[in-house]
Amino acid sequence: ATYDALITSDAAGGLAPTSRLSTPLVFYGTNRAAFNFGTASGNATLEFILEGNPASTTSAFLAVGANSSSNLRYELYNNTGQLGFTQLGIADYLFSPGVPCPTQATHITYLWSAGSQTMGLYRNGVLAGTRSLVDAGFGMPTGQGWLGANPSNSENMVGTIHRLTAYQGLVSEEVIQNHADAFNGIVRPPIIVSFTASTETVFTPGSTTLMWEVQNANGVGINGTSVIAIASLTVSPTVTTTYTL
Repeated sequence: ATYDALITSDAAGGLAPTSRLSTPLVFYGTNRAAFNFGTASGNATLEFILEGNPASTTSAFLAVGANSSSNLRYELYNNTGQLGFTQLGIADYLFSPGVPCPTQATHITYLWSAGSQTMGLYRNGVLAGTRSLVDAGFGMPTGQGWLGANPSNSENMVGTIHRLTAYQGLVSEEVIQNHADAFNGIVRPPIIVSFTASTETVFTPGSTTLMWEVQNANGVGINGTSVIAIASLTVSPTVTTTYTL
């Protein structure tokens, strides 16, 4: 599935964004774009597909909400050439290891864990850097805000935000990887994580329950019968039977 189709499919399955940008926004170093991030508090996830030119700036805002003292940066002050985030009047936060500002369209995810006061940064689905011991006052952008510059329309970004998908809570690493793969056109082979039976020996007229976990699968079947819509299956074999997932 394409990135947009996967986001829509995930939303139908219960992973609904608080806000979503589905058309590119281009920034020239002088403009910005209003954006409503929806309601977010505590743990939050922001996915971007973005690219830019850090050589054109010394500091560039990526996203800032109504809680404007907290913000995400395309380039962290001062001429770092790296992604980061800021709590104004407190600290500018770089990741460890450092993550360069993407100059080609890249899937970037900021994953904020409020409980541990830690930000993770994922590049194309892979954890690229973390920052812990963040000030307790920091929060991910929420409510009405701006993309590409600060509320005063300075510290402007040069580049393009192709997509933005905001979630309340921590999106799993598997989902982040799936979203990045969809953007990059990567199709990974299915993986059977586990396939077990509650008991392997059944005496007639007894039964056993088959349970499984799979990843990257478009369909799931047992002995030729689709089980995509369920997570377990109770069977009552009357003879020795092999079940193939």
